[in-house]
Order: sequence, then structure tokens, then C-alpha cells
Amino acid sequence: MAIARRITAQQLRILCYHGFSYLDEHDFSDVLFMAPDTFDSRMNYLKTHRYPVVTLDDAIAMREAGTLPPCTTVLTFDDGWQGFADFAMPILLSCDFAATVYVTTYYVNHQEPVFNVFAKYCFSATERRNLSLHEISDQLQGDVGLETHAEKEKAAAIVIRYYRSVASEQRKELWDRLRRALSVNTPVESGAFRLMQPNTLTSMKMTGFDLQLHTHRHRFYDCDDSDAAKEIADNRNALSQIGIDHCKHFCFPSGAYHGHQLAVLRDASIVSATTTRQALVTTNDSALELPRILDRQQMSLLEFEAEMSGFADLLRRVRSWLIH
Repeated sequence: MAIARRITAQQLRILCYHGFSYLDEHDFSDVLFMAPDTFDSRMNYLKTHRYPVVTLDDAIAMREAGTLPPCTTVLTFDDGWQGFADFAMPILLSCDFAATVYVTTYYVNHQEPVFNVFAKYCFSATERRNLSLHEISDQLQGDVGLETHAEKEKAAAIVIRYYRSVASEQRKELWDRLRRALSVNTPVESGAFRLMQPNTLTSMKMTGFDLQLHTHRHRFYDCDDSDAAKEIADNRNALSQIGIDHCKHFCFPSGAYHGHQLAVLRDASIVSATTTRQALVTTNDSALELPRILDRQQMSLLEFEAEMSGFADLLRRVRSWLIH
């Protein structure tokens, strides 16, 4: 892997993370949530193996100038989960690592759990084999099976669709009834499934962390150009209202976008945008379509080493050449 590291030394590494587990959320989604101990081991690896971690601003500037130090690394965190503040931030501060958090702001303004994730977790974790929907809400009727993953996904979709029609003052009762009905213990009050509060984000900025754009409602791909532009404008405005200004970097929600939507980013004066394409950043990559290394709970330390050294990326390129 040392040879791979030398070969790919001038290629930027952008690591991607999301939230962090309070209990076992990483067993539900090992991409969306990571155990704090796993993250700690990743950061210790970067520090021990001397990967230079820099700010996103500096990385973009040095890339354009052709002055990137060997194996330059940027740490990015999508969504703005409360677990970042509770678990990741102390680890980053102890390592003296810079980081960028892409914040989607609807749930920052509306301090309630991100219900679609919360509901899917509850249905995934339950040991019940069937459920009367009436147990969750008096407005829901019918029984659903919960024996297979597909059945649980279907039941979660029903509840999520209903949640969107419920008045905000009734939503807490729905969270509580859902947990009780499915006999699932989730630490939602402590921060799980929640995004950070405005004062937490402001404190992070004062500590030196970089906060950037991720749309207001976590939607972009399915928007027309006008709505996509509004998502960015609303996101900027929400951050500006809590003292976070001059945001110019963007992360595509779920990594999804249409090629024509890049014009929306240019019109919004976006300098860089990150995707979920798994790769190192080469000189051929557009600053508005930057790939990243998506770290996850189930990735072994050996696999992480292969990603950081560039060995995994070289293998992907060889496979691509052989296929084409």
C-alpha cells in the first residue's frame, strides 16, 4: 500500500461521514451512523500515518494552484446530526483536525427527530411479527406484517406518509406511540435522530469548524431548476440567520443530481460540490462533482487503509479499464 500511496500522492482524499450512534443505530445503517469508537480509531489512523488534514477551503485553493501536499485529506460530515457535536467534535479537537459539516436546515429550525430515519430504525429494530396500525394512531387502520425486511419497509412508508399530514403539536405523541407499539428503546431525547440546534452550530463555527450548504429540505435531484435554486437560497438564509454567512461549498443530498443542475450551482456562486461517488479526487474531476471516500461502520481498518493509501482506487480504475 506504500507504493499506492506514492502513486496517488497528489490526489485529494475527501472522507465522508454522517451521524454517530448513541446505541446501535449503526446496525440499522452502517453508512448513516458510525460507532464513536470506530470513528476514534479512524482519526487515530490518520494522525499516526501522517495524513495532512486541511480545511475544505484550503484544499480547493491548493488544488487549483497545484500545491497540494502529498495525500492531502479533507473531513466532511453530511446533514448536521447532533452526534457530530456529542461524539465526533471532541475527537477532532483532540487530533487538531479541521472538518466541514454540510448542514440541511429544516430540522435545525424544527427541533424534532428526522422522522423518516427514526421510523425506519424503529421498524428495523422491532421483534414484533405483526402490528395493528391503530396502535400508532387512532387515524390509521389495518394490520401489517413485520416478518420480512420488505414488510417492515412497507409499514414504515405508511407511517411516514401519515406523519407528514400530522400537525406539529401532535407529532411527539406519534413518536412516543411508535416506540411503544414496536417495543423499541431509542435515546431520541438525548440527540439520536436529531440535527444540531442553532446555538450548537454557532458554537461550532466559533470553535473553528466549517459549516456549509446541504439544501434546506434535503432535496435536490427531484427539483426543477427553480426549486433547486430555492433549496440553496433557503439553506443559505437559514444559516445566515444564526450567524453563518458566506457559504460557498455544497453537498448533493444523497449524492444525487442531474448534469443540468450544475448550472444552478454556478448561478448560486457555489465553488465546490461533493458527491457520493467513491474515488480519490483527480485533476480531471470538476470542482462541482468531487468524489469522496464514504467511510462506514462495516469497513474494516484494512479496507480503510486501502482507501486512504489509494490502493482501492487504483483497483477500481483497473476494473473500469478491463470492463471498457
